[in-house]
Order: sequence, then C-alpha cells, then structure tokens
Amino acid sequence: MAIFSRKPPEVLPGVDPEQDCLPQPSGASAPLTPAGGVDDWLPRRTRLERALERAALALEAPLHRWIAAPHLNPLYYSGTLSVLLLGLVAATGAYLFFFYGYGFEESYRSVAVMEAFFTGSTVRAVHRYASGALLVTSLIHAFRLYFQGRSRGPRWLAWVSGVGMTVLILFAGITGYWMVMDQRAQLITDAVLNLLLNYTAWGEAAGNWLIDIQQQGLDWLVMGALFVVHFALFLVIAGFLWLHVLRLNRPKLLPAIYWLIATTALMIVAGLTMPVGMLPPLDWGRVPGPVNLDPLYLFWLPPGLGPQPGWVWAVVLAAAAVGVAIPWLPARRPPPRIVVSAERCTGCTKCALDCPYKAIQMAPRTDGRRHKYVAVADQNLCVSCGLCLGSCDVLALSLGSQPPEALQQSVARRLAQARAAYPDQPVKVVFTCERHAAQGARTYLNDERVVAGRRVMVVPLPCVGALHPNVVTGALDAGAAEAQVVGCPPEDCAQREGNTWAHGRLTRQRLPRLKRAYLDAPISSAWVPPQAFAPALSAPARPAAGDAPWTDAPAAELKPRGLTGFVPVGWRHYLAAFGLLGVVLGAQVLATRLPLQPFPKAEPVAQVAMDDLLDRVAVQDQDGQVLRVLTPATDDPLRLTLDVDGVAVWERSVRPCDLAIGKADPVYADVPLTAGPHRLQLRLTTSDGRWTLVLSDLIADVAPGDIVRVMPDDSVYTGKMQ
Repeated sequence: MAIFSRKPPEVLPGVDPEQDCLPQPSGASAPLTPAGGVDDWLPRRTRLERALERAALALEAPLHRWIAAPHLNPLYYSGTLSVLLLGLVAATGAYLFFFYGYGFEESYRSVAVMEAFFTGSTVRAVHRYASGALLVTSLIHAFRLYFQGRSRGPRWLAWVSGVGMTVLILFAGITGYWMVMDQRAQLITDAVLNLLLNYTAWGEAAGNWLIDIQQQGLDWLVMGALFVVHFALFLVIAGFLWLHVLRLNRPKLLPAIYWLIATTALMIVAGLTMPVGMLPPLDWGRVPGPVNLDPLYLFWLPPGLGPQPGWVWAVVLAAAAVGVAIPWLPARRPPPRIVVSAERCTGCTKCALDCPYKAIQMAPRTDGRRHKYVAVADQNLCVSCGLCLGSCDVLALSLGSQPPEALQQSVARRLAQARAAYPDQPVKVVFTCERHAAQGARTYLNDERVVAGRRVMVVPLPCVGALHPNVVTGALDAGAAEAQVVGCPPEDCAQREGNTWAHGRLTRQRLPRLKRAYLDAPISSAWVPPQAFAPALSAPARPAAGDAPWTDAPAAELKPRGLTGFVPVGWRHYLAAFGLLGVVLGAQVLATRLPLQPFPKAEPVAQVAMDDLLDRVAVQDQDGQVLRVLTPATDDPLRLTLDVDGVAVWERSVRPCDLAIGKADPVYADVPLTAGPHRLQLRLTTSDGRWTLVLSDLIADVAPGDIVRVMPDDSVYTGKMQ
C-alpha cells in the first residue's frame, strides 16, 4: 500500500523485450575470457562499521519478533520519516508565522495568545514535537547508512549533504526556541553572550548593542532578523535535501501511506494530550529561573552558561568535521566500477532502469548494429552494487576486470570441488549479500557446514540484486541439489532495491525472469536480517507479512514453491509497529520536559555596561576625532571600578594613550552581588586615587535573582581632584 503503487517499468519505451533481450548473433563479438574469482566485487567495510551493525541488529531482533512483519520496522524508514517530519514542521511553522509578532515582549505575547487557543496550542505542540522527532530520525538514518557502508565513493554527496542537514536542523531548532522570548530564550541569549565574551573580541560590544536595542525600541528588528534566519535555515535544509537525493534513481521521499497517516496522527495526539505550555517571559532584570530543557536541541545550554563554554561547541564542530570526512576515512582502495561491453550490449535498457544510482544511461547506437540503444556507464556515479549485472541477459556488464562469466565459473568450480571432496553428501548453494556474509554467514564462508543433511556452500555477492536467475539455475545444472537466495528484509537493502529486484526476478514479476523450466526446481529464498542467516538455512520458507511489490507474486504454480511468499499485513502487525513508533515518539516528547535549574543559588548580579567611554572623558569633533581628553595627564593606567558600599569588587584598566587616539573598548561584565541594600558606584580613577570620575551612583535594595544594570548616568556624572 505504497503512496505510488504503480509498478515500475521493466524496459524503456521503444524496446522490444523479445528481441532486445536476446544475445547478439553468434560471431558478432568474441566472448570475454574470465580472469579469476569475484572476491574483489565485495565491499570492504571497516571493523567498526561491522561491529556497529552487529550491535544494531542485536537491538532490532526483539522488534522483529514483536512486529512479525519485516517491512514494518520503523527503523527501515528513518530517511523517509525524516522527510515527512520536515514537511510537518514546515506546515505547522507556516501556520504559526501568521500569528507571530516581532519584539521581545510582542513575540512572547503573540506566542502566549496562540497557546491560549486550542488550535494554536495544538499546532505549536506538533511543531515542537515534530522538530524533535526530525532530529532523532535524521541521526538514526545517518547511523544506519554509516554501518551499512553507504557513505563512500559516489555516495559522498548524499552523506555530506545529510551531515549538513543534521547540523542545520540543530541550529534551526535553537533559533525556534529563541523566538519565544521566554526565560529559556533568555538563557540562550546569556549562553551566546558568554561564548562571545570568552572567545571573541566583540562580546562586550554585542552585550552593549543588545542593551541599546532595548532602549531604542528596535527589538522588533532583532526578532524579525531572527525569524529570517530561522526561515532561511529551513530553505537551506530543503536545498541540502535536494542534493541528498540528487544522484538517486527513483528516490523515496515519503514513506508508505500508512506510515504517513500513523506518524501524523501520533504527532497530533501528542499535541492534544501534552501541550507545550508557556514559561515565564524574558526579564532582563531577573536571573532566569527553572526551565524545561530539550536535550536534543539544547544539550549545550548547561555547559554554555559555565566558565568554559567553548568545549561543548568544540565537540560539536569536531563531530561535524569528522562526519563530513567519513567518506574518506580511512583511505581504502575503491571497489571495481561497472564496465560495459558495447559489442555484447543489445540495448534492452533493463540495466539503466534497475540501477539505483543513475550510473548507467542509454545512448543511441551509432555503430550500425540492429539494436536501438547501447548502455553507457558513468563510473563516477557507480557504487559497485552490481544490480545491473543481475539484469543483463547477454553478459555485457562486468565490475572492473572480472567479466560476469567469472561468477558462474567460480560457482561451478567450487561446486565441483565440494562434490569431489564429499561425494556422498548433496550440496546446497546459498547466494547471499555482503551484509549477511559479514554477520550471520561469516562462519560458513570458509567452512562448508552440513545443515539438514546437505553441505552448504555460501556464495557472497555485493548484493543479491547482482544475481541473474541464470546463475541460480546454472548452479542446479552444475550438480547442486538445491539453490537458495538469502537477502535482507524488504526496505532494508544496503543497495536500496537489490532485494526487491531479486525477489521480482525469482517470482517472475520482473525481467529477467526465472525460466519456466525451473518452476518445480529446488529453489528457495529467505529475506531476513543479517544475523538470522543460520535459521534461514534450515527452516522452510514460511509466508511473511509484506507490502507491494512483495505481495504481488503470482500463484504457486507459476513460481518455485520454495520461495518466501508474502501476504498482506493485518491489524495486528500495524498496531505493533505503530505502537512501537508511538513509544519512541512519546519518549522523545517526554525528554523535552527535563527540568533545568541554571542558577540554583539565584545570586543577584550587577551588570556593568558601557558602550563608549570616550563620550564621557573626551571632547570630539563632528568626525569623531578626539580634540581633548578630560582625564589628568599621566602615563599610568586609569582604573575603571565598580564599588559596592565603598569597596571595589570589579576593575578594568584603561590606558590614557588609547583615549588620546580615540580608542576605548566597550565594557560589559556581570559582577556577583549579595542580597540586601547596596550603594553601587561606577568610577574612573587614577592609580593614585587623586582624580575620580563618577560615572554612575545608585542605591538599590537587591533581592535574590535580581540583575542590577550599572551604566553611566548623566545625572550623577561628576569628576573631582582629591
């Protein structure tokens, strides 16, 4: 029940399957000479990738038993679910945009008004929860692609764009929290200023700029700019998504309709039952109190408020840099790419249609042969999956220097050796993919074990989609007692469509079809996770719950009876899968409500801010040139101090020579206070204390959590010599 259920074409228009799928007449081309085995065809994954896959498969095993329908594992749809969630975020964000106001107070007020109405509250909650789920599914998708080895070679563009999307989603979520202008947004502002103050030369200027914006009533410009950034991030994410699927043939952007309905419904239910609510508004005069922390988007906030906020962002940037470099780390010899024999090619177009990565295109023939097209390979796009090999009837395609005959000859040679070594035991040939060979089938590769009275000979391939039906029947003709194909479950092929094409060919749904003469032959199949290889060898094929095109197989009399049959899923399977998805999404929703008390002691703070000291101590012309400095002539540094009850608790040195040339750095600092009444004076003095300029003098009864802003005040602007 996919969204687009139309069966994909088997050949391009203008091709005659009866004529163009036949080999060239004898003598038209010389046969290629096999050069050896096909071990070089297999992908070379790292130990880490295989270990991570082994761990992931162990975690997924209970899910398979619970759902009992392989194609309903939600982890297989992490990529398409991410696109769906991105669409939900965009749709709900567009609704919220029409009611959003601009300004520190106005932004909070507009969000509070939305939260007060049923529709606005629900849409806002769906927007929040879909954003969190989007980041989760994106990370799961990246993890699965990594351990499947789908980041190297021509797939680097999809991988790097995916890493870029994930980073941009993170920053889009941060700006989304910022736009509410509540106490959580105040913490984000404080953390950003803390980062700038600790690691840049313009942190204090940024703090003063923020104060000026408030005083001049231009905060609506800041919030408007923040919205523009938030929206621009979404547009860039959409652009990266286009790059992500640019090299894919038949990209799957959305999941099946039941996943679309279930995911949207679960998001709406979460929005109805768990509204986001409102935190207290931003208050520049108070230290923010307890807030709810979203660990997905705001994990950096607690360390970002500390004395060394840079380390958490250094870790994030390092992780992003390593993620971008993964396609080239460690350096490995690339696998062999596709090679086309133009002399053998009959232009049937099956290879171009079956290729998942646009690595083969059909071009008009110009050599005078009777066929209309010839296949042209682009090795820069080939990922060495081998799916085109399984589609070619005329052996016109090969990977690297090994011609396709090498596979059949390798199978025949190994089969002859096994029969000679064990003449009394029938041999079962099992074709499987690299993922199974690296996991459950690993112990069978070099040790031909006996299972159910038959000696098992495993033939690993880049993907079972690289297996032409004639190779299977050729093994039977060479003396095998049975042939079996063991591949990955539906929707979990590392080469995207290899298992689908292999199943379609064996069940005679897709060209090239298994020959009718072998309908009663001992041919079986199993589509199981890589760790379930051993049980698949001994257990007879049982019907499995599936979806189109897996359920479109013809009646038993039209295909080998040993092939796994797929029947439509029932409500039991849907409820199990959707229940699991609901648990995962519910856990993500609850995680956004983690309590955070950023300042447990709620100590009051004196906020010292001054954008330009020159305005207080120098006479300037219209062009800003210093004409005369009002400070005493001295070579010793001046002291800018904050005195609390007559005691200097904070100090900054100011060089008179800098003032003389018109240089005065802005000042922005937070100074801890104690609760109670205090007299706060901001003073500029000489080092000997004989000259003092009082810039600010105020008396405040400071309560716990108060922020007292200390700035130059013209009403108390006095200078004196002592």
